Amino acid sequence: SLQKGALRESYVRTVRVAGITEAVRAAAATAPRLAGQSNPTLVITTLVKGGTRVKAGDVLVEFDPQDQVRAAFDRRTEVQDLDLQIRRMEAEQAAAYAGDETAMLQADNDVSRAQLEVRKNRVLPAVEAEKNTLALEEAEARAIEVKQARSLRRRTAEADLKIVQIRRGRLD
Repeated sequence: SLQKGALRESYVRTVRVAGITEAVRAAAATAPRLAGQSNPTLVITTLVKGGTRVKAGDVLVEFDPQDQVRAAFDRRTEVQDLDLQIRRMEAEQAAAYAGDETAMLQADNDVSRAQLEVRKNRVLPAVEAEKNTLALEEAEARAIEVKQARSLRRRTAEADLKIVQIRRGRLD
């Protein structure tokens, strides 16, 4: 008990203990392997000193993001390039389809004209009648050829477009 007017002093006691102190819990931190790189070159920009007490949310290590930023930029550029290729191919196909439609219309008109000429065969000399018949056969063969070529071109164009769309889809 302290009496009035008594001096107050700090009481210090030193205890010496022998033994080992160690962490209750420890965990190893490993760097992730980057996709597509067999020998990643990660440069550490920040690293927590060994034995530092950390809590949830503390940053243990930071890597230089330069390679990842460059890879992301390259990927974005590739995606944009494929998008442009798809739009260009669609425009080219639309123009080709319009040309095919015009060629088919022309071939059908040629057949119709040749059929009209063949109707006159009864009143024409045999040589002229034979020319008209051959012209009709040629026009019909041409019309079939134009339709088959159109069909093949469409299937090829659709396949080419699908290939680019698949490549684009793989980048998502």
